Amino acid sequence: MNLPSEDVLGNFLKKILPIKLAHKIIRWKNILFSMGFYQAAQKWPKTIRRYIQKKIQEELGSVYQEKDFDPPYNPWDQRLCLVPDGDFFHALAAGKARIVTDTIERFTSKGILLQSGNELSADIIITATGLQIQMLGGMEVSRNEEPVEIKDIHCYKGVMFSEIPNFALALGYTNASWTLKCDLNCKFVTRVLNYMKKHDYQTCTPRFDPQRFDSEPLLNLSSGYVQRALDELPKQGSAAPWKVYQNYFKDLLALKWSGVDDKYLIFFSKHKSPNHK
Repeated sequence: MNLPSEDVLGNFLKKILPIKLAHKIIRWKNILFSMGFYQAAQKWPKTIRRYIQKKIQEELGSVYQEKDFDPPYNPWDQRLCLVPDGDFFHALAAGKARIVTDTIERFTSKGILLQSGNELSADIIITATGLQIQMLGGMEVSRNEEPVEIKDIHCYKGVMFSEIPNFALALGYTNASWTLKCDLNCKFVTRVLNYMKKHDYQTCTPRFDPQRFDSEPLLNLSSGYVQRALDELPKQGSAAPWKVYQNYFKDLLALKWSGVDDKYLIFFSKHKSPNHK
């Protein structure tokens, strides 16, 4: 989809309102639009698919071919690509670039052989598939000198790992700005640290209850790189606080406005017993 680099409404608001107020309005406008579009794509996938295809056709005119923009998955089953100022569409319409929709059979000395039998000549091939997710940058985690299998642990509020004390990570949104969630994660970690300092706790450890919660895949995308990594990624639970929501409002409640003295967070101090609540 096309995404203008200039926000017309944002520029107008900055001219007539104090800059901080304008910034807040623009930020919430963008958050609500991205959430609304995602929810619409989940509820009416065929309608959103037709809408996207119609907009691309308007950009490309006679160059448009439906097979090039009709993937086997629905919008937001995989991440949606945004085109800054339509530059990609302009290049296609001008004949400076072209799309070939097919399946790769193998590489050849000249380029790429497709399953249709056609061969694409190439001087340079940039591989954009086959990505392998490396969780935690390949870091090995251990607890009491015993190795921890990342695939066997659960993600608490998308911020911490079960049974691993004092460990937090930045896990963003797959359906919106990645840093939008990371910002909330940082706020939550800061609140936990302040709580530990206030009550003289040394460790904070999320504890997953398999009797109460089922395990589910961490990410809900059908992208190949996600599906290939499901057996290596941590899990999420079937309900809060172990459910990793792709929803800013739910995360505001869970990470910014809710207390941190959760019964699934076990705080420990050398001077007092753990808070089994």
